[in-house]
Amino acid sequence: MHAGFEREPGVDGIIAWIGAKPTRLQISAVLLIGNIGMLICGVQPVLLGALLNEHRLTSVELGWGTTAEFLTLGVSISAAGAFSKTRSMRAKVAIAALVAIAADLLVTGQSGLEVIANRAVCGLAEGVLVWCTTCMITRASAPARWAGIFLTLQGITQLAFAAGAPATVMSVMGANGGFYALAGTAALALLAVPAMPDRMADLPKTGGPGRGAANAYTPAAIASLVSVFLIAAFSIGLFAYLAPLATQSRISGKGLGLIVSISLATSILGSALAAVTANRVTYFATFVVCLLVNAVTLVVLAALPGLFAFSIAAGAFGFFWLYFLPFQLPFVIESDPTRRIAVIVPGAQLLGGSAGPLLCSFFVSNADSRGALWVCGVCFLLAFAISLGLHLRHLRPARTQPAV
Repeated sequence: MHAGFEREPGVDGIIAWIGAKPTRLQISAVLLIGNIGMLICGVQPVLLGALLNEHRLTSVELGWGTTAEFLTLGVSISAAGAFSKTRSMRAKVAIAALVAIAADLLVTGQSGLEVIANRAVCGLAEGVLVWCTTCMITRASAPARWAGIFLTLQGITQLAFAAGAPATVMSVMGANGGFYALAGTAALALLAVPAMPDRMADLPKTGGPGRGAANAYTPAAIASLVSVFLIAAFSIGLFAYLAPLATQSRISGKGLGLIVSISLATSILGSALAAVTANRVTYFATFVVCLLVNAVTLVVLAALPGLFAFSIAAGAFGFFWLYFLPFQLPFVIESDPTRRIAVIVPGAQLLGGSAGPLLCSFFVSNADSRGALWVCGVCFLLAFAISLGLHLRHLRPARTQPAV
């Protein structure tokens, strides 16, 4: 049997754990650390919105701060995945957690451009925390399943923080209370460091048993990352423009709150179902289903429907958004069986998420936001075209082999 692999591929051609399987305690610690690294992605509107209300940020600066943290988070994950060795991981994660704690505490005395710079630095540290979890998931026997579990934990934690912080510490200390709480979560990550593995097995230099040396950065692997980027641009672009589309549909503020809540709730259900079904469903079948559902969703939203139909469409979008997300790992691994590109997937997703709303902004106006739907549709279709081409390319050698 090939060194580093434990057994043969499963439904999507994924091979078992690379290296020794972590203990339950180690897995729990790694998931907690990565979850804290991604926490800001769901609570940014609460924290930066509070700074806006306290006149410590302008509307323009709020946008810059949001983009800065997302970009550095994505760049940090990508850079760590591409260049950092999985050695002395406890020291790396501990330093990152300390930087995040310091940034979250320092921001309580800052405003304006200082906040933007602060969030950019914090994004770099948070990226290392997420990289730690990504390293484990990409070495797992069922990457999609563990990604689904990771996403479900993220959704629950982000919702709990977003709902709890304003009603507790922020009601007493304002925006600073939220950042103190965020620093507290980073301290939890620091406390979890001793329980995580200090090193993980190297990713293989071949695609598995019977295969020769493999170059991770092949055109196919890069194309798979482009598809991941486009899917994220579609998802975050559409999510960002749900509010103006709802306003254009003459839906009230309370109705919009219901729509966003439904979308977030169904997204948690989607990631949870992905965790359960990941070993039974192929990524490509999932992609086809998501293509059809999202096409219908875009058509419904373009019609500017009432609250009921809008809520159903937003709920379907949220569910299949997070249901499909974990399946992007087996998709990328199919193009790069060494899994070295898979470590970069979260970075590509975050960078795509940053680009989505920006691309949509060029095709909307104050009077009509439906241009965003066209941009999102094109992104998804391009991603599907890339996926289809890569999948057919992967199947072709198997079809041309002589029968035994």
